[in-house]
Amino acid sequence: MKRFRMFAILVSVIAFFSLNYGQTSAHGGQNNGTTVGDYTITPIYTDELPTALLKCFESHRGGGPVDVHIKNNSHKTVAFTVSVSIQDYTSSPGTETKSIGAGDTGTLSPIFFIDPEKLATLSSLTQSTYQVAISTSNGERDNSVYKDSHLVQLMAADVLPWKYRGYDMTGFAALWVTPTAPAIEEFLATAKKYAFKKEFVGYAWGKDNVRRQVEAIFKALKKRGMSYVNGEISFPVGSQRIRLPEDALREESANCIDGSVLMASALEAIDLEPLLVIIPHHCFLGWKIMPGSKDCEFLETTMIGTNSFEQACAYGYQEYTNCAKYIRTGSVKLIDTKMLHNGGFVPFR
Repeated sequence: MKRFRMFAILVSVIAFFSLNYGQTSAHGGQNNGTTVGDYTITPIYTDELPTALLKCFESHRGGGPVDVHIKNNSHKTVAFTVSVSIQDYTSSPGTETKSIGAGDTGTLSPIFFIDPEKLATLSSLTQSTYQVAISTSNGERDNSVYKDSHLVQLMAADVLPWKYRGYDMTGFAALWVTPTAPAIEEFLATAKKYAFKKEFVGYAWGKDNVRRQVEAIFKALKKRGMSYVNGEISFPVGSQRIRLPEDALREESANCIDGSVLMASALEAIDLEPLLVIIPHHCFLGWKIMPGSKDCEFLETTMIGTNSFEQACAYGYQEYTNCAKYIRTGSVKLIDTKMLHNGGFVPFR
């Protein structure tokens, strides 16, 4: 039994929170500043939106995809309200109000969400339009001072961009790990017969039983007829389509990242701590042998349909051995899905 001591995972995840969310984000389209009366208004638009990630991303960043810079050229403090929506895809606009002093400049970046029913219809890159409105208030009534529209491309609901607005988005793959999804619960109910004493108990019975539980899930997927669909992932450039575990279970097929998020969902559902290991053009699975442990094991999920559990673990171990030295360079990413879920990365299901 081969295990790998994992020193870099915690460093990697902490860096994701503390550095990436502190960056100055890069933007897309920008209108030149427009002077309206005593105000100069400059909206900066993000031209392409990762719709599935938008809610989580905005919540952590503390702002939406449109930043509106307002310079108050008047001689008094003015309260500005900015509202932003996307035509046909938001049920209500996001709004933000801020008072800007005389001669000062402020930035408003309202948070808004794609309507869940509309999100489900996004199966390909779709064009829509931002709608921006700005009003001022004198305490008695609001005065409309500015309106603008701007084209936006909406990514499909199953797409993860590896980079977005200057941020490393790899950790958002954790959103596809769905331990509480009904499909995962149903699958685990059938997988129990392969487990020791037909029970999933997490870490309760020690590290040897942890491995037996992972093997039980592997065997249940093999018995189900899970097969590998050939296809590299695009990491570290572009974007990646990822199927939810419920879809992979229904279709009984998965590529490397689909299979990894599926098994990670099952492992987290039985209270283990899974890892997604993302390397250039590939993804495989890992797990901590005990809670918070730096000792981990790894598994190649594309071998579920063709090889034994031991062979898949040996291959995963070798993959990690080969790539571990590149973790600190950023070309290999370790995603601790349970840690991210506990930190507010709420799964899709």
